[in-house]
Amino acid sequence: LPWRQWAPAAASMLRLAAPPSGHAFFFRLQLLLLLLLLAVWASFPRPSGSVYEQLLRDSLGRTVYPDSGGRYRAWMPASERLRYRRLVRDMFAFGYDGYMRHAFPADELNPILCRGRGPDRANPDNININDVLGDYSLGLVDSLTTLAVVGNVSEFRRAVSLLADRLSFDTNSTVQTFEAGIRVLGGLLSAHLLATDSRLPELRIPGYGDQLLLLARDLANRLLVAFDRSPTGIPHPRVHLQRGVPEGGRLDTNLAGAGSLLLEFATVGRLVGDPTFEGAARRAVSALWDLRSRVTGLLGSSLNLTDGRWLHEGLSGLGAGSDSFYEILLKSAVYLDDPQLGALFSQSMDSVAWHQRAGRTDCLNGLGQHPIWLNTEVRTGHLANSWCDALQASWGAVLLLAGRLDEAICLHAYFANLMHRYKLLPERFNWRHRQPEVLFSPLRPELAETNYFLYRATGNHFFLHVGAAMVDNLNKYAKSTCGYATLHNVHNLTDLEDRQESFFLAETVKYLYLLFDETNWANRMETDLIFTTEGHPLSIARFRSLARPAGFDFNVTPPAAGWSGGACHNFNLDRRLRHLLPLSTAQWVELDRATGLSD
Repeated sequence: LPWRQWAPAAASMLRLAAPPSGHAFFFRLQLLLLLLLLAVWASFPRPSGSVYEQLLRDSLGRTVYPDSGGRYRAWMPASERLRYRRLVRDMFAFGYDGYMRHAFPADELNPILCRGRGPDRANPDNININDVLGDYSLGLVDSLTTLAVVGNVSEFRRAVSLLADRLSFDTNSTVQTFEAGIRVLGGLLSAHLLATDSRLPELRIPGYGDQLLLLARDLANRLLVAFDRSPTGIPHPRVHLQRGVPEGGRLDTNLAGAGSLLLEFATVGRLVGDPTFEGAARRAVSALWDLRSRVTGLLGSSLNLTDGRWLHEGLSGLGAGSDSFYEILLKSAVYLDDPQLGALFSQSMDSVAWHQRAGRTDCLNGLGQHPIWLNTEVRTGHLANSWCDALQASWGAVLLLAGRLDEAICLHAYFANLMHRYKLLPERFNWRHRQPEVLFSPLRPELAETNYFLYRATGNHFFLHVGAAMVDNLNKYAKSTCGYATLHNVHNLTDLEDRQESFFLAETVKYLYLLFDETNWANRMETDLIFTTEGHPLSIARFRSLARPAGFDFNVTPPAAGWSGGACHNFNLDRRLRHLLPLSTAQWVELDRATGLSD
């Protein structure tokens, strides 16, 4: 304010504030100096609304971000974090106990009728069910590592004993190579590593004799035929667990399914001393990499494994069919300490960012269209359609691991806004028409995953409140008779489907629990852990201590700067920035428009 406006008021304050003592002069002098400092402070330009209000009232712990329409508060007290941690633990217990009571040893729980679900024997072509379910107690295997994370040690030990005694892969089931690899093989390997980790004595199991590792090796051998029977090294999408690759089976596969098993295959191979597994997974990645467009550098989503033709008009994107390929490429570079894999990811990242990113150039600064990631044609880079899917939300965690914090924040904000609009993420959203195209929501983990890692990287309580909203919405709209059910239609929040997917307990609940449990062993060990695409933690140091097989050349030159070989989780931000809303007022307005929240 101009001095003429504040000086008379200051003079009045000096007269009124003088104490009835001989120290009045010094008191008035001190007060005058204070007022002068306030005047100097007031002369500086203020930040935008939400930032200014937050900096001014940070210590109150009760500030609502005005730019978020009251959606998110600036600070979450420790008592509230404890409450949500307990809510998530109860959520896991409800879904897990329902599965064990009503479904085990079947693969999945039908949470409305409280029955078990296995493969659809009557309809072998029902790949929505049969690709995932193989009569191998999927729900328990996929939940092992979450039992360890939530601290249910006694049940973790009991579950390992149950599987050691009962689990067999000698079943009359045809399963998807990818799903069996990430859910079952990955779950067994991760649980074995946890049960034998000297840093986690509470998870030690008396009398444990590597039974989970033996089961993992058996399954890996059964999946390996998908690679061995391929003329290109790109694995067949399905295997019969007793007879191998089905005669006359489908030859179409996708980028994610064919190229995302390197973490699991490298781990089992080095644990048992057999380089065959890692070599097969590496050759698959190499074969896929050789199919990239020489014009755009892009990879398609679907292909014929025998001749390498891209299918579905060469669609390329970051969602279903592609998502985990890029994720595992980067994570494998870190986990295996492999500069060539790092180079593959870097080149892929450059091509994707050039052809498939749209919106304002500087994500967190300036105005313009909120950044989105497009589906394009693999050969030209031209726009192929105008939708994104829920699986693309995991790209934020990949961007973060690659050090692209700003981009990760903006992608997360887009999907968090969709979650706020619909309560549970629709499977597919048309960004042009600002309406969902595929209406169901199977309670996928991808947004919870990105949200968790962004909180670990920044410490910003905004992400705690996004996670709290997820917990509230899941309990309000998806909780059913004895578990958590798929939402059939996001426009009708009471319309549920009778299925609890195994990834809900394996990933969605795990990431939400870790978000609110600061002292969890997984958070204490975070710089040594890589989470698989199914959310199973693997120790980097433990893996690198194992014997390394002969090198594999991808015929690519590593970046000149070299490969750091480490994960990028903590950015050591200014403490004040940890409590600010990630976007400015104008950017939130644009995002609300882009997601249809303001319609």
